[in-house]
Amino acid sequence: MKLRYRLTIGRKIGIGFGILIFLTLINFVLTLDTVNKSTDLNNSINTIYTPSVQLFERLNYMLLRSNKYIENWVARDVEAPSSPVKEPLRKIINVEYPALKKQIREMSKYWPEKDQKRVDTLIIKIDALFHDHYSQVMNGLNSYESYQDPIIKFMWSDYVYAATIPVEIEQIQKELSAIIEYERNNADKASNQMVDSFDVLQTVVRNSGVLLVIGGILIAFFTIRTIVKPIKELQGVIQLLGKGIFPKENIIKGNDEIGEMSIALENLINGLKRTTDFSREIGNSNFKAHYDPLSAQDVLGHALLKMRGQLKESEQRLEAKVLERTQEVIKQNKEIQKQRDEIEEKNKSLQVLYQNVTDSIRYAKRIQQSILPPIEVVREALPESFVLYKPKDIVSGDFYWMDDSMKDITWIAAVDCTGHGVPGAFMSIIGYNSLNQIIVENKPSVSAAAVLNRLKALVSQSLRQTQDGESSKDGMDIALCKIDKKKKVIEFAGAFNPLLYIKTSQSNELLEIKGNKFPIGIYMQEEDEQFTNHQIKIDDGDSFYIFSDGYADQIGGPRNKKFLIKNFRNLLCEIYMESMERQRQILNETLEEWKGEHDQVDDILVIGFRL
Repeated sequence: MKLRYRLTIGRKIGIGFGILIFLTLINFVLTLDTVNKSTDLNNSINTIYTPSVQLFERLNYMLLRSNKYIENWVARDVEAPSSPVKEPLRKIINVEYPALKKQIREMSKYWPEKDQKRVDTLIIKIDALFHDHYSQVMNGLNSYESYQDPIIKFMWSDYVYAATIPVEIEQIQKELSAIIEYERNNADKASNQMVDSFDVLQTVVRNSGVLLVIGGILIAFFTIRTIVKPIKELQGVIQLLGKGIFPKENIIKGNDEIGEMSIALENLINGLKRTTDFSREIGNSNFKAHYDPLSAQDVLGHALLKMRGQLKESEQRLEAKVLERTQEVIKQNKEIQKQRDEIEEKNKSLQVLYQNVTDSIRYAKRIQQSILPPIEVVREALPESFVLYKPKDIVSGDFYWMDDSMKDITWIAAVDCTGHGVPGAFMSIIGYNSLNQIIVENKPSVSAAAVLNRLKALVSQSLRQTQDGESSKDGMDIALCKIDKKKKVIEFAGAFNPLLYIKTSQSNELLEIKGNKFPIGIYMQEEDEQFTNHQIKIDDGDSFYIFSDGYADQIGGPRNKKFLIKNFRNLLCEIYMESMERQRQILNETLEEWKGEHDQVDDILVIGFRL
């Protein structure tokens, strides 16, 4: 039986790549041959022809110089033969010419044999000119007396100017000019050959490139038409099957592996259709429907036949159980309805409780706001001032306090209590009342540090804190300023929180006074710590800032990081020349832009003033 030749996918791809490789190989061989020829021609030009022309031109120039020097030898009768004026001729004969002749001999190794003989003949004539004719003149006029003899002088003058030497030099120069012209022609010929080679290379590369592009397009078109397109059709059929959809169009079958796949896929689709029809009959409780498995190894088909028998038995059992379960469901529905009613009642109670708690917290907010000095009161005592106050929750653990009851004395503080929300609000009430009590009990001469020492004691007593470690660890951080408007002095004391200020008399530099490293409240030390009192002389235009840590700790920005105290300080340096109200606006806008979509992480309090 005669075997039928089949153009498989592998053969198709092999033929396509074979054509591309063949075209590429031809292009490579022609390019390499042209480059090698051009390289050889270029080497000949650079190492043989051009250096040869240069050597012969030097030789020609040397002959001209030697002719001039031999004429000078005859004419300079007033000078001794050993005169330095006659040394150039001796140098040419004894030094320059032998060195140049050696270079010509070495270069002539690369010339054709007939060119070597031609140059050898020329060198013999030049040797005879220098060592025979020139030597006779130099030996004949070798003393001062020889120049004085008219006969000797006339004989060698005629020999140099009119007789032998001019004829010899003229003949040598003709042969030398012919050799130079010959070598130049060789160099030009090699250059033209190299240019022609590159022109041929350009034509070959251009034509080969065109052939490669056309061949690549044809091969790509052939591959897409015979391989990619049928595979995409099969892919579309398989995707439909993956979605449970049978294709409506027939699958095109080829004479390669894709055609075999198409036949196998078509058989699979037909089998799945029969299996689907049988499953549909079973789903409709038609347990008498006929079905033949696709093969003895058809696991799905045999499983469906087995399932048909099991479903028939199960349907009969289910019919019996349905009646029984229906009664149970009715009973359970009644119980569920009863539980739903109970849950709805509890939800209503929880909603009422939540609303009561919320209302209580909002009422606590009104109480807390009522104890804080209104901004109008703050500005009455400190006209150039601002307060940026942003609680995290309904009520806040941060609060600001001010007292202006003493003549020429104004107290102001920024306080950060433990926690925020309701716990922080309770601590703020304790701190606010304690500060008011201390000011009432003490005279105007009391220092800021003494106020904090007393406040620490009152808070510890209020919270029943002791050194045994069993009591509450609640407390507060504070920055407290005592402003003496008459003396123009500010006293500052702080628990953790600092005072930042910018003095116009010190190049507008941002300065900082740090608070003590222990809070208001219990502090576990062997001996009780005392707060430090600081005094600052006030100049016109000085700006002062006290604050809690909420602004610097706010998360945000492009990398979801804290704002940081460094950036807060830089911001103050940029805006301190603005009015206090404008500074508050800038601080608030910068904070909101930094926060973005993030939640506020802590209570925020910033106070600024200028005297």
